[in-house]
Amino acid sequence: MNRDTTRTWLAIALGWAAIFIAITLFRPLMPVDETRYMSVAWEMLVRDTWLLPTLNYEPYSHKPPLLFWLIRASWEIFGVKVAPARAVLGVFILALFALTAKLAQDILPKHDQLPSRSMMMLAALPLFLIYASMIMFDSLLTVFVLCGLLAIWHASQKGGAWTWIALGGAIGFGILAKGPVALIYILPAALLAPLWTPATSWKKWYGGIGISVLIGAAIALSWAIPAAIEGGDAYAQKIFLKQSAGRMVNAFDHQQPFWFYFPVVLSFLAPLALWPAFWAGMRAKAKNLLSESDDNRRAVKFLLCQIVPVFLFFTLISSKQIHYMVPLLPAACVLLALLLSKNSKGWAAGLPIVASASPSLILLCDYWSMRITGIEIKHWDHIMDGFMPWVAGTHIGLAVALGYFSERRPDQGFRAMAVSAFMLMIFVHIQLGQSFFPRYDLSPLRHTMEQYADRPIAAAPKYDGEYGYVLRLEKHLDLVEGPTIDPWIKEHKNGLVIIRDDGVPDHGLFYSIYHSQMYRFNKRIAVIGWNEKKYPYWLK
Repeated sequence: MNRDTTRTWLAIALGWAAIFIAITLFRPLMPVDETRYMSVAWEMLVRDTWLLPTLNYEPYSHKPPLLFWLIRASWEIFGVKVAPARAVLGVFILALFALTAKLAQDILPKHDQLPSRSMMMLAALPLFLIYASMIMFDSLLTVFVLCGLLAIWHASQKGGAWTWIALGGAIGFGILAKGPVALIYILPAALLAPLWTPATSWKKWYGGIGISVLIGAAIALSWAIPAAIEGGDAYAQKIFLKQSAGRMVNAFDHQQPFWFYFPVVLSFLAPLALWPAFWAGMRAKAKNLLSESDDNRRAVKFLLCQIVPVFLFFTLISSKQIHYMVPLLPAACVLLALLLSKNSKGWAAGLPIVASASPSLILLCDYWSMRITGIEIKHWDHIMDGFMPWVAGTHIGLAVALGYFSERRPDQGFRAMAVSAFMLMIFVHIQLGQSFFPRYDLSPLRHTMEQYADRPIAAAPKYDGEYGYVLRLEKHLDLVEGPTIDPWIKEHKNGLVIIRDDGVPDHGLFYSIYHSQMYRFNKRIAVIGWNEKKYPYWLK
């Protein structure tokens, strides 16, 4: 990294540390994804194993183990808390930014400022920052996708066995991060090499790809085969066959229409829609991007050979999720940063920066409207309870000041955009931490349930791993719903059922509700049990 790139990375690291503090102070584990993955890691710790992931103490086949290994390793060092789990993923996020800069530097070494601008472009995307801050798999996978792209580029430049070994390592650890889908993100750029690299020995090239895939498969199978043996035939079939094929052909979950990703991409790139510097001379910029030099055209085609095929693939398959686009963002940001630099003397970004404070402005307007007129927006109580107008006002003021600075110093447009996105993350967490996030916080259940840890416990109407880590459960939860709740309670008269329901549950006279909390928008979580005398004396 050159000096400018290093300074930019350090500034991003400082901003990420500020976001980490805001998340730690104001945002609990968010059901169902974060709570589920923490529960899987917790069960690995309880069972003292690194091999077979379990959820509710049954083999968990939906995801491979790398994220769970990292969380458990952080707990072994720093203790069982949420912060170490988030911190270890934060390290990978910072690596993701550094690898984005490395990608820009390697494919276009003559563009000195492109690495830092690419990092800032990525940091300027609020939706990316949201998903990057979650305990999920996509940012972790993106690190290995970038490693794979770098290996492919160097294989085309210098060749050598080490490049194919590096590609194999990226594939293998990418599979351990999120499964065989890693191949979809990494391999298109290699397989489409004739479109972007000069003629070479294609026999050796595709042979190298084959060797890399074998290396990656060996790394993944070194975990998968022993795990399949321990997990049994049903688990083996799921991890080797059903999960990836099922999601591609006919999604058993997350099925969406083919056009789903078009608005998703617009959401990720939303700041650009209001950035005049991006749209100015767009046709000339795009034309120059492919007409300047062979090196420039080659780099652009290389990036497009990752972005376009992967986007089309995920558009065509059945299962779709917003965060599936995250591994495409670094290459896209390098391309967009290069495009923005063409035919531009400055990048004044006052409009998108001021617009980044629109969430605070909307909430502030609603607050004063409610104070003056007494009219409340329906279903906004979970946001407006505890609203702090001074926080919203501070955010708006800083955004206006930063926008003014950007207009006066257009050469700082990239940096100002990134700062505005980081400010948005921090102020939104402060504001939503007053009322919205607490409705997703399941930790109060733990204080209630600790004294009943030795009793049989069931969950209704379903269980997605929300309670395993939060309650530090060391045993299997029975799953009950509807008509099966009553028989279970009668059979386990000293047992408890953790139930989610609309309003306060009312399931008969022999139930007793002794804990109830708001959950999400219109639900409550309650713990119920047998009440022979129709009142809860037995719980005292």
